[in-house]
Amino acid sequence: MSSEAVIQIHPKLLLDAALKYAERGFRVLPLHGMRGAICSCGDKDCRSPGKHPLTAHGATEASRDEMTLRGWWSKWPQANIGLAMGDAGCVALDIDTRNNGHLTWESIIRENGDLPETPTQRTGNGAHYLVHIDPELIPRVRGKLGPGIDIKANGYIVAEPSIHHTGRRYAWDDGLDVLQGFTPARAPVWLERMLVEPLGEKISPNSPNLHTITLPQQLTEAADALSHLNAEDYEQWIEAGMALHATGLGDVAYQVWVDWSVGSTKFDHKTQRAKWLSFGRNRQTGVTIKTLFSRAQSVGWINPMSIKTHAPEITAENHPLANFLPYALNDLEPDEFIFDDVLIAGVTLLAGFTGIGKTTALVPLMTRAAHLCDPSDPLRPILRRKVVYVSEDPKQVIRVLTSMRLSGELTANDAEISEWFKIVPARRMDAASIVKVRQTYETLTHRNTDSKTGVSHDTMPIVVFDTSNATIDLENESDNSEVGKCISTLKSEFGGIPIIIVAHLAKTLKKADISDMTSRGAGAWEGDVNQVLYMTKEDDGGRWLDVLQAKHRFVTRADGILFHAVPTETDGLDILGRAKTISLLHCQPEMVEKGGRDIIQQAAKQAKEAEREAIGVMMRSERKKRVVAILVGLGANQYKTKNELCDEMGGKKSLNMDLVDDMVKGFEIEEFKPIVKRFRQHTTGYRMPTNLAQNYQNAKDGC
Repeated sequence: MSSEAVIQIHPKLLLDAALKYAERGFRVLPLHGMRGAICSCGDKDCRSPGKHPLTAHGATEASRDEMTLRGWWSKWPQANIGLAMGDAGCVALDIDTRNNGHLTWESIIRENGDLPETPTQRTGNGAHYLVHIDPELIPRVRGKLGPGIDIKANGYIVAEPSIHHTGRRYAWDDGLDVLQGFTPARAPVWLERMLVEPLGEKISPNSPNLHTITLPQQLTEAADALSHLNAEDYEQWIEAGMALHATGLGDVAYQVWVDWSVGSTKFDHKTQRAKWLSFGRNRQTGVTIKTLFSRAQSVGWINPMSIKTHAPEITAENHPLANFLPYALNDLEPDEFIFDDVLIAGVTLLAGFTGIGKTTALVPLMTRAAHLCDPSDPLRPILRRKVVYVSEDPKQVIRVLTSMRLSGELTANDAEISEWFKIVPARRMDAASIVKVRQTYETLTHRNTDSKTGVSHDTMPIVVFDTSNATIDLENESDNSEVGKCISTLKSEFGGIPIIIVAHLAKTLKKADISDMTSRGAGAWEGDVNQVLYMTKEDDGGRWLDVLQAKHRFVTRADGILFHAVPTETDGLDILGRAKTISLLHCQPEMVEKGGRDIIQQAAKQAKEAEREAIGVMMRSERKKRVVAILVGLGANQYKTKNELCDEMGGKKSLNMDLVDDMVKGFEIEEFKPIVKRFRQHTTGYRMPTNLAQNYQNAKDGC
């Protein structure tokens, strides 16, 4: 280790950075830091100084929850920062110069071409490069890229402003800074192929990427058209590359070109990549995807996407708009609710700010749907149903449930909880794949029977997708057509199983602007679901789930749900089996009846005003004590002018002068005209009433 002293980072900088990483979508964990030349774990022979986790289970406990992060950095203010890898396909290349990783990397770059601009961090002994790959490939990512280069896909990296054991500070390169919002670039095809363990056979890093991807329709057509063309023909090969490049679909289009070209005896990945990059520098070619289709059609290709299956012809007899529904006004069909007159049983979108603690609030709320709480809880619905919670962070869900058990909020035993509250690790897939689990979830249906009426109703489980980004695979979440199709599939092919989709808000807005809020992505997220809920953070740190102002198609009895943070602690073990106290947190939901929100806000406003007034009275009392102390401390025949009093009191002079006048009116001090003035510029003096009998002499006597 370097002999120079290790830099100490101010705790606020560490906490602010941790929160900022969470806002950027990273799960964060606290790591041991450096105390001088020794790791904060205290082991002089520590094999991973300043790098190993402070939490019991390492990267699996990493979190985006703001309150969890604040708790960690309150407990360990000098903790280094770790960022969990693997989420949404984010992978880090860890280059260690001590083991010649930089030489390995230079060789790879010479062979394949440069990386696109992507977040780059300087470490104590090298660098980190963050890239994005297909999330489905994460389980197949190998541990090493070559000598001196580790691949972090399931662990974590140490991040700025943490301190390396050499005394150097981790730092992102200018312009490539995650803290400033720079996001990982898509890994080039050659790199993604090198990162992934081959299935069944060893292959060269220069061979094409073999993993299966779902192509946009335009590229699916292109791939089929290419099967009719000859990759050995240089003119056709170049024209095909230009046509695919013109689609603007980047590496996905390049992959189609590679998959076709590999059949040629002339195929060389390095040459192909160089050609692809050259197309970007020469855009005035006039070659488009239509050029490729025309070339293929000239040799007999028929676009399979153009072959349409014809629906039955619409006539007057079968016209769908002539399907008149029978109905009766005195026979209303009742709505099914998750929470009575608050949350409808349908497809619901719950949107909130990143890191606001949506999971910490939503898990306790869902336990009410499963009747795992106190029977007298106002949120406990008349219909009981099982919960399937699909989470990107299952460990956090378990910790929230544990916190509820410790606080006495969960009244059921462990067996009943695990039976009624199912936890599923999230996996990103399209809607058509998601709905295939329908039959399994339908087996969780529960029959509710009223003891008085004898009427029964079967309730299917409520399925929570937390979050949409971790569970629903979309090529473009801002495409209304694609999002609309996804929601339509979930509605029509999921058998009516109610769903809550947890999403992020698109922009930061004040709580007063709830009516203007919108979730991130296409408007179809909100337009096509049955109900929308918005979660915001209160001034006192609580969470507010708005029901009234957001979209709903029923008359609600609530303004929303207020969540109060409940911290708990339990005894546990750290990663080395040593006893430790584990801090936990959950939120307790409280339904706010219609009109109650205004009452709560008015009461909070009055409480703040009363608090300010009380503080003002207290401060005024302290200032009065200061005046008395000044005057009581005077010797015989002494007094103070108003200016002297105000100056000695300190603070704002105008307020001090008003206070002196008030004290005179209240007979707390006396204002009088000295017989002999100390100087001509004043006409009055101030003394305590107990000094009335004193004779005030000239200033020459020591006044």
